[in-house]
Amino acid sequence: MKKTILITGTGTFDGFGHGVALGLAKDHKVIAGVLDNNEKTNFEDKIKGRNLNIEIIKLDITNDDDLKKLDEYSVDILVNNAGIGETGPLVDQPFDNFKTTFEVNVFGTFKITQKVLQMMLANKNPGKVLFISSNAGLQGLPNLSSYAGSKHAIEAMASSLKKEMNRYGIKIAVINPGPYATGFNERIMDTAKKWYNKEKSYVDHQDYHYYDEILANGQADPQEIIDEMIRIIPLYQHPYRIFLPEKVADEVKKEQAETWEEQV
Repeated sequence: MKKTILITGTGTFDGFGHGVALGLAKDHKVIAGVLDNNEKTNFEDKIKGRNLNIEIIKLDITNDDDLKKLDEYSVDILVNNAGIGETGPLVDQPFDNFKTTFEVNVFGTFKITQKVLQMMLANKNPGKVLFISSNAGLQGLPNLSSYAGSKHAIEAMASSLKKEMNRYGIKIAVINPGPYATGFNERIMDTAKKWYNKEKSYVDHQDYHYYDEILANGQADPQEIIDEMIRIIPLYQHPYRIFLPEKVADEVKKEQAETWEEQV
């Protein structure tokens, strides 16, 4: 059965949201949210002449005027994919950078989720909301406290919503990508270069190179999880949590179990 699927954060061509939007638009109606008009134009140019059921809209999830555009639609499935990241040890990272991550990843996600859920409930439409979390949503990662913190908040939001919406038939699920080679992780690592000052830092500058090996050799092909998301998102029933790559999922499960016995 064809669904109307709203996906946020689809403007980055190498990202999950973009690939999933293109894949789902072959069989479903996709509303593809992008950050700004430049991304909108680029996306429209890319799909010109292709037989895809996709509408691209400027949808900054932190912009209330953009969110009002959703009043024109009836959404069956919301995929909360939009997000940003910052790096740097907590003791050095500027507060405004930390705050901005939460403004987008948590508060922006809250706003659009609340908006869509209110529409679903008003229309008695038992739809579905998926949150694109991360391995960082289930584990602490050095130099990524703002990003991991925001994804932990998403995990709590989704888990609570699952219980709140169950009686209304609205399904909630979480997708946890590990490190994939979309370019997103590299962009996160570059953020500290804008403000890092070796002379004023409280921690050793080598801490900023913690992920060099992972970025060079430890990222998987994103098509793996894009294909799984395209398969899973329209389904009526599937697991609450989808975590890939499996190797990273196993590592996170092991780490979580160890924390119950860990001494400090």
